[in-house]
Amino acid sequence: MKTSNQITITNVLDGADGSNARLYMLEPSTLVIKKSSDNRLSPAAVTFSAYYRDGTGTERTAYSGRFLIAESIDGTNFTNKYTSSADEAAKTYTPSAASKALKCTLYAGGGTSRALDVQTVVILTDIDNLEISGRNLLQGSGTSSEIIGTGAANTVGCQYDLTVPSSAIQGKQTVFACEWAYEGNTPAGTFYWQTVGTTNASVTSPVTIASGNVSGQIQQTFTPAASGSFTALRVRTDGVKGKLVIRNPRLYLGMKDIGWTPAPEDFDAAVGAVTSSVSSLETKVNQNTKEITTKITQSDMTTAINNYDGSKISAIREQVSSTTESIKGINTSVGLLETKVEEKADGSTVKQIQKDFTDFVQNEKEFRTSVASTYATNNSLNNYPTTAQMKSEIDQKADTITSSVKEEIDGVVANATDLKQTVDTISGTVTSIDGRVGDLEVTAGKITAELSDANGNITSLKSEVGKITTTVTSNGENISNLQQTAKELSSTVTLKKDIDLNNIRYVRDWLKRSSANEENRWVNCQIWGHNEDYAEGLTPAGYANFESPAAIGVSNPGNYTAKSSLEDNNHKTQYSVINSSDWCCLQLDLGEIKKVDYIIIWHYFADERQCEHKLQVSRDGKSWYTLYDSTSQGRYVESVDGKVYILNDTYIVDSFSNITQDFNGIKTLVSNTGTAIKTWDEAVKELAEKANNNTEKLSDMEAYKTETNTSIGALTEKYTSIESDLKSIHSTVQSFDENYASKTEVSQSETEWKVRLSQIGLYDESDIVQQETNFTVSSKGAVLSNGKDQEICLVANDEETGLFGKYNDKIIFQVTQDLTIAERFQAKNGMDCLTIKLVPKTYTKDGKTLGALMHVKSGGTS
Repeated sequence: MKTSNQITITNVLDGADGSNARLYMLEPSTLVIKKSSDNRLSPAAVTFSAYYRDGTGTERTAYSGRFLIAESIDGTNFTNKYTSSADEAAKTYTPSAASKALKCTLYAGGGTSRALDVQTVVILTDIDNLEISGRNLLQGSGTSSEIIGTGAANTVGCQYDLTVPSSAIQGKQTVFACEWAYEGNTPAGTFYWQTVGTTNASVTSPVTIASGNVSGQIQQTFTPAASGSFTALRVRTDGVKGKLVIRNPRLYLGMKDIGWTPAPEDFDAAVGAVTSSVSSLETKVNQNTKEITTKITQSDMTTAINNYDGSKISAIREQVSSTTESIKGINTSVGLLETKVEEKADGSTVKQIQKDFTDFVQNEKEFRTSVASTYATNNSLNNYPTTAQMKSEIDQKADTITSSVKEEIDGVVANATDLKQTVDTISGTVTSIDGRVGDLEVTAGKITAELSDANGNITSLKSEVGKITTTVTSNGENISNLQQTAKELSSTVTLKKDIDLNNIRYVRDWLKRSSANEENRWVNCQIWGHNEDYAEGLTPAGYANFESPAAIGVSNPGNYTAKSSLEDNNHKTQYSVINSSDWCCLQLDLGEIKKVDYIIIWHYFADERQCEHKLQVSRDGKSWYTLYDSTSQGRYVESVDGKVYILNDTYIVDSFSNITQDFNGIKTLVSNTGTAIKTWDEAVKELAEKANNNTEKLSDMEAYKTETNTSIGALTEKYTSIESDLKSIHSTVQSFDENYASKTEVSQSETEWKVRLSQIGLYDESDIVQQETNFTVSSKGAVLSNGKDQEICLVANDEETGLFGKYNDKIIFQVTQDLTIAERFQAKNGMDCLTIKLVPKTYTKDGKTLGALMHVKSGGTS
């Protein structure tokens, strides 16, 4: 290291005898700045201060002048970087990273015309960047050692022999380092390293073991004395009770610890034990690049002739082993390339190429090992070469361990197994060439497994604390689901069919109380299309009253479309609320009609509640289509997985069957949204309909009556149902007593509205009576019938006939633009034809009362 310091003294004469002379001085806070290997400066800045001293006095006074600071990147040529704009007594300056020297000139106050003093500060590169020649001088250092202390003084052990005579390092500066750890219940005492020989000199300062100091690293420079000799280094303990463990001791010439490396003697012994065919060993240490490279190569060629079948075998093998160690990590590679050409007696050849590769990478962030093998063949039966590669890899980081085994055929992954382990999750995937995939994920509270194939068949199993769920999907169309909790066992079989309903703009998510409380809570909604969640970031509007929706306030509406509401346990606090026990909904507007693949709905699921729920979609916000209705399709247990409504390729759920078993009993539900809904209660409906359709078959009525009465006794006496799909709504109210079955049905579709009132007598055969009244309103008019042979069209209209009415398909009146036609007309008080009135009157003549029609002028009498 070389430093330079330049001081210029200028005497300014102000008197004849010099007694009042003034001395100006420029003083830097440091004369040397050290630059580390990563260009950090220490200190980062330097302060230049100006002073003066008068005459022969010893006191100095701060002086305000002008500073001119220049930098040099080569130590010779300087470039001005700073000039004072006003007089100042001190200036702190931060040099650039490329600088090698600073020069500051102090000028008299007021300008930069008269220099008073000059100071130079040098910037020196730290010794970290200097190349040194170092090797570990301790043999067997790769094995840790220990001392069991009893509390006694001068207990020695952990001895490591020198690989060179002590004379080779005496009088030279060395650096010693190691790691240590104390194991025991009474941390106390001290220990230090010493030489072993004619004199036991101290190598390191004593280390004190205490409750707050039970492990660490020792690093200290040591210069062996020129006299005496020693052959090893060892540890001495005083007052230590317990085990002291020493790891990775090293001794290098120089003054920098480059980390532990084995002594070459240890490395040579290890290499000799592995193989005897090593032709070269090269070790290179470069401290400038902070890198140690070890390379082993072996090349050999053999030729053999097999006279037995006239075959010729030519083998070429190339092996390469390389190890690179630096402060950033350790890279080890081992490669084998083998080519074999075999010529058989018939002249055919078989060519095999095999390449094996092993890679090992270790640095401060990860630990990764890869093993690969490639095998290629080309023979007379197959002129197209086939290449297969097997590869396994382990990647270990501080927070993750990932391992994989893959087989590639002609560059395409055929079979693969991946396993990932973190602090809270283990997940794995197995993939086969025929498209089968198996996924497994294990966490502290949940196990999830899924199997799938290329045909879209999926089987999933989810087991978590308190619940097991199994789902089977066939070709993306049919779904069966089994869910078991401590309270309930539920199974569902679902069939899907095509409808045209995936172009929508509005979505309404209705709730009405739950099994937990009367508060309606929404957690999240996602509306997916083209791999995009259209709902994310939208703010929903709140509505109440399903029949006539009206706007209502929502607490925390933004949670409904925020992804954060589903992270960790956020769903317990981040949800949207409408405090109402009636039907309420959150409505999302996508802004325009979009093609939607599927919708996922999450309601509050922390307590596994069941909610009254309806989901509706619309293109225009006026005509709404119901995708799900719990009043007819049954409630389900809310879960962390939410509920998926699939509209992709115009798929939606069309029909399903459901069995729910809990402490209160067993409920079975079979639903077809296009036709009907059946439960055990509907046995009565079917029997009643049989009676309606078979009134003339009196011989069968006794059986129907007996079956119906039996069902009435076993089931409920009243039945109410609502069936709805995208084309119609059908509601039924039905009641039974010992004499009659009464039923009211209301049907509404896109073409008509119909009401049916019916009653069936059930007393005995002679009293069976069926009464029925039907009223239908459609584009054909309003029709009233009794279900038998009487039908009245109250009013209808068409362009040809005009406004008309019918009785049993015969027109009984007709109204056109200027004429009304009827077969008979009865007017109790006469008729006014604007110009003449026809008034009915009675008069008595000859004791007889007669009726007469009087003609009276309209507007007066005659």
